[in-house]
Amino acid sequence: MLRFVNGTCGECGEFTYVNEDQTECISEECEEGEILLEDGTCSMCSDYSHPDAEVRTCITDTCNNVTEFLTIEGICDVCGDYEYSDPETGFKSCTTDVCQEETEI
Repeated sequence: MLRFVNGTCGECGEFTYVNEDQTECISEECEEGEILLEDGTCSMCSDYSHPDAEVRTCITDTCNNVTEFLTIEGICDVCGDYEYSDPETGFKSCTTDVCQEETEI
């Protein structure tokens, strides 16, 4: 509970918590890759996700699984020339085919 100067008490709103002196509502300052939780603390997004614009939810971008792959930060990146997104890795890296004969392209 929060103590007001006039001696009354109140509660902190969403995304905040009471400081040690119980005199104000505060929230942590989140680092890059973290989201602010309803209790005012920060939590790191898991691999292959990143905070949304409001820094409240971890999200994963939707990639074009032919030409893009999903980075560990949860954003799409483009495969290089002559590469495609590798379905065997869950489209989290790029691969290229190795031609076996001189007639294959």
